[in-house]
Amino acid sequence: MLVTDARDGLGRATALLLADLGECVLACAADLSGMEDMPRETMRGGLIELHRLDLTDPASCDRAIARMHDLYGRIDAIVHTGIATHFGALEELDDATIERVFAVNTFGPLTLMRRAVPVLRAQGTGTFLCVSSAAGRVALPLSAMLSASHHALEGLCDALRLELRPFGVDVVLVETGLVRRGVVAATADRIEQALAGVGEASPYAGVARSLGEVLRELEQTAATPRDVAEVIHRALASPHPRPRYAVTRRTAAWLWARKLLPDRILDGRLAKAMGIKGTSD
Repeated sequence: MLVTDARDGLGRATALLLADLGECVLACAADLSGMEDMPRETMRGGLIELHRLDLTDPASCDRAIARMHDLYGRIDAIVHTGIATHFGALEELDDATIERVFAVNTFGPLTLMRRAVPVLRAQGTGTFLCVSSAAGRVALPLSAMLSASHHALEGLCDALRLELRPFGVDVVLVETGLVRRGVVAATADRIEQALAGVGEASPYAGVARSLGEVLRELEQTAATPRDVAEVIHRALASPHPRPRYAVTRRTAAWLWARKLLPDRILDGRLAKAMGIKGTSD
């Protein structure tokens, strides 16, 4: 199994868990520093090897796929775990931020999928699994880039799931909410860092403060990278995986609300939860 962004956080937890459960894993990252402790054989016959993978480079993706074949003879699954998170008002975003978020959340997995599809199609089996943010389906204020990039990823996976259905290849989404030490940077105060782009002089400063309070409260009971890794393993171990797996019950509840409630009602509930008032309130 090929696991992307395995240097830390969610990708690292996934690679280690899969190997501990007996899988052969190629743990990939653009920078392999700090991963020296990962290569191993496990008691259950699992194995971890490292490989440098730059998801912005199609040739790098080709080399990672070829390395999987050289080591293990086949590709049972490709697991994309990278998530770039940014909160900020749309009008205040710079081009570099927009490009970075879409590069990680959308174009990176798209590039890898394009290079790997012919291999899995020829095999007649295999799984693409992408970790996505629930914000791709339930948008929060100041989450325009996070939501848009993952909405694109969700659409990509939905289309590819049908495209590859005749060839025995599964496409799966694992949808997370806030992940401790997984979605937002693990250094300094993660919530403040995620909202750092909204200054006190911004007209959206009040919205940012309200969102920050909600995120800090949610973080206390948020899923860990290990929790997400266990859901990933459950999906990969299923002979007939579901198209989507919500990591927590709370995330599942919000995703069901998106399906069942009219948009205005859901908007109202989200705004109320964050103390955001409209001009007509």
